[in-house]
Amino acid sequence: MNRALLLLLTVLLAVGAASAALNDAQNYYSFDTANSSGTTVYDLASAGLDLTLTNGATLTTPAVINQASFYDGTNDYAGGSGVNFSSGPKAYSMWVYLDTIKTGQNFIYFRGSSNSVNEYVEAYENGGNTYIAYRFGPGSAQRTDFTSNTTELDPDTWYHVVVQGSGDGSADNYHIYVNGVNQTVNRGLIGTNRNFPAGTSVDFTVGGYTIGTVKYSDTSIDELAVYNRILSASEISELYNGGSGYNPYAPPPANTTYVSLTAVDAYDGSSITTFNASINVSGGGVVGEFSTTNGTILTNITSNSTDLYDITFTAQDYFSNTSYN
Repeated sequence: MNRALLLLLTVLLAVGAASAALNDAQNYYSFDTANSSGTTVYDLASAGLDLTLTNGATLTTPAVINQASFYDGTNDYAGGSGVNFSSGPKAYSMWVYLDTIKTGQNFIYFRGSSNSVNEYVEAYENGGNTYIAYRFGPGSAQRTDFTSNTTELDPDTWYHVVVQGSGDGSADNYHIYVNGVNQTVNRGLIGTNRNFPAGTSVDFTVGGYTIGTVKYSDTSIDELAVYNRILSASEISELYNGGSGYNPYAPPPANTTYVSLTAVDAYDGSSITTFNASINVSGGGVVGEFSTTNGTILTNITSNSTDLYDITFTAQDYFSNTSYN
């Protein structure tokens, strides 16, 4: 027997929970003064790997959200140690602002144990053109390079950057996003090993390369996140947030209310506890994918939003074992 499903919208008071889709980072650094003490920048995520502002690196503006970390390109950086390399999938999300673009390599993020066992994200300048590059190597004479050739970077401009890969050695499973746009990339390979490096207790540096021949960047970095998984396109769009950024670990403003979704079976009026919802902004823009097993989905749509939304709702009819939208 088929059952008609009725979707009901209600408004609930937000309780300060982070986005269920994005609050599972290994490391998250907001670089806000509220999330720091002296020269220590707190890791808001599960790993608890705090960074130390070194040689005069500061938290200041301009920033995407509140404050950002600033490096003058002389010898300052934010660093930590003890982070583990994961050989599985990973993604890095960050906001980048280049005060000055140096010739060649402008290091944004680095972690590794040597000149050959490492991975890093950089703004690479060549012939007056600057693009995001993601490079990693698991050992001597083994190096994989992915360089964007879609969005060229200019100084004094904030860019949201996501680099991610599967770690399985397939060239098709590594991607660079700039401002939410999946970039076309140039790929380079030294040796035959495309796998991520592995190791424990390695160095982790923001704003410079501090192993071997040191290099520093005149740049600001904000909202740096490390995930041990691949981010979906909708999640990347959520982090970009139309250029405003999004910190999934920040509590919502006081008295903020959000739209929640509940569902009832129009056949008998009973509550539906397990269902999914895909939400997009009408005319363009992704809100996200949501699911629940307790009967309520709390979205990230504020109750005073004036946008129109398209919602695709899916639930299971247990009588016929059929999904309905």
